[in-house]
Amino acid sequence: MNITKKLKLAWQLKNLDKLSEADLMIYNSEWKKCSPEEQYDIKQAEFFLNIYLEHERGM
Repeated sequence: MNITKKLKLAWQLKNLDKLSEADLMIYNSEWKKCSPEEQYDIKQAEFFLNIYLEHERGM
């Protein structure tokens, strides 16, 4: 899986509560296709995305 797709899934993971039902179904389908290593990478990206966004809000 390329980095762009991982980042897109990380962004969606961060915003799960804001996804439409259709987007949530697509996200779940893509998530299930990921290997455990890819899921770990996506969760790490989501974690660092949260840190980055918090830092940007504080500036």
